[in-house]
Amino acid sequence: MRKLLALLLLLVILLAACSRSDSTENAVPPPPNHGQEDDNVGNEAHDDDAPLAVSLSSRIIHTAEADIETLEFDATLHAIHLMLNDVGGFIEHSYMRTVGGRRRANFTLRIPQPRLNSIIDNLGSFGNITSLRREAENVTAQFIDTEARITALRVQEERLLYMLAQTTRIADMLELESRLTEVRFDIERQQSQLMNLQAQVDYSTLTLTIFGVAELTEPTEERGYWQQMGEDFLAVVRGVGRFLATAFRIFITISPVLVLIGLITLLVFRCIKLVNKIKIWWADKQRAATKKREAKKATKAEKETANNSPNEEIKE
Repeated sequence: MRKLLALLLLLVILLAACSRSDSTENAVPPPPNHGQEDDNVGNEAHDDDAPLAVSLSSRIIHTAEADIETLEFDATLHAIHLMLNDVGGFIEHSYMRTVGGRRRANFTLRIPQPRLNSIIDNLGSFGNITSLRREAENVTAQFIDTEARITALRVQEERLLYMLAQTTRIADMLELESRLTEVRFDIERQQSQLMNLQAQVDYSTLTLTIFGVAELTEPTEERGYWQQMGEDFLAVVRGVGRFLATAFRIFITISPVLVLIGLITLLVFRCIKLVNKIKIWWADKQRAATKKREAKKATKAEKETANNSPNEEIKE
């Protein structure tokens, strides 16, 4: 009997659970073409795997920097502009200046990535290369992550559009439109980031610093320990000499100001000393006048005392 009651209770629980799941499925209608979306997501997953099979050079940002000395400054700048026209590059940033009679120009160039190696190999035609540095940054993972975010945002946008078409309440419509605006803004931001990455991949960055010199720097040879120590000592001596020369030049430049400050200081001290002397003279004069007045008073008192003494004797 107990087993029969237990079986009946189990059947009731199962029927209640099935009816609840059916009502839940009927309450929330699936978005249109849900199956097709799943297929598209699966296809996009396969498409995301495709770039991994492509050569990584299409997903790498190349940058290079070089310092070049030249005896013909203007001719070198003209040659750089001709090179850019030949390869289809452009100048992103540039400036020129003259320091101590030495001309210097800085260029930030954007070069098509396939032409970067050939241009770097031919940099020696512009002058003497004193330094060269190259870097490469693999951004394949950033491409894949950004494309995956865009795909997820597109799916979210389609679902919000479907929900917006189905709803009839104004409050729900306003909330869905606000969320839809945010999603579309995120899509545009991710697309802009993707385009920026692609532009850096397609056009490599080459930074050139051109120095106009009267004599090219000779390549340095390997030096011994004592030779390096001697050259370092001479460099220190030259540095101290340059410091002293600069300090002397500054001193000569500001010497008129120092002389003027010295004269003003001397004049101020003289004035203070003169004022103190006047104060002392005036104080001595006041003391002398006071003593003179006191002496007169004492003399007068003595005379009065002397005049009064005979009269007192006569009276007696």
